[in-house]
Amino acid sequence: MPDEAFHGLFKIVFTFALPMLLVSNVPARLLTDKLSTPFPALLLLLMSVVCFCVSEWGWRASMRRYTSASS
Repeated sequence: MPDEAFHGLFKIVFTFALPMLLVSNVPARLLTDKLSTPFPALLLLLMSVVCFCVSEWGWRASMRRYTSASS
């Protein structure tokens, strides 16, 4: 569904906490040349970097606490 269908808290949660609206709408708009400003593409890039950093931090924290089951 296009992101214009959502408003308020629901749109904020699915744009920033779970960036599903960005992932589904920005590439489609880039392909159809319907982006009026570069802000959504920059926001998608920023959210990608943030998600990568969070996952990298989680991976490193998990590896610090890892103990082998065989020894």
